[in-house]
Amino acid sequence: MKNKIVRLVVFGLLAAAIAAAPTQVLAQESKDKPAAKKKDTPKKDAPRVIPFHGKVGAIDTKEKKLWVGKRVFVITSDTRIFKANKPAGLEDGVVGENVSGSYKMAAGGKMEAVKLYFALPNSAAAKVEAKVETKEK
Repeated sequence: MKNKIVRLVVFGLLAAAIAAAPTQVLAQESKDKPAAKKKDTPKKDAPRVIPFHGKVGAIDTKEKKLWVGKRVFVITSDTRIFKANKPAGLEDGVVGENVSGSYKMAAGGKMEAVKLYFALPNSAAAKVEAKVETKEK
């Protein structure tokens, strides 16, 4: 009888040791591993870039503003402006031509232009089309 009790106690302790072993191993592994890093999480305060397109309504080169429909975009020194895929200035824009680009919301609810793409002027567009037609023939 004493022998059965000893076996029961030994097997009970052995079973408890086996059950507790995985939890101790997991605890040791988590201490050795560095904390997982967050991947490319955007900052909450970082401004979001928003695309736009339309026709140029007006241009004010003195105050550096561009009207597209009812929206007014502020041009800053960081704004990149292109016309016919070449660097350009705000004065190169023409009222009534197509414009596209992107902007971000600045303090005070102002829309700051990040990039502007003015469309090809009609004569330049005609030249490009003429070149394409001659290459096809």
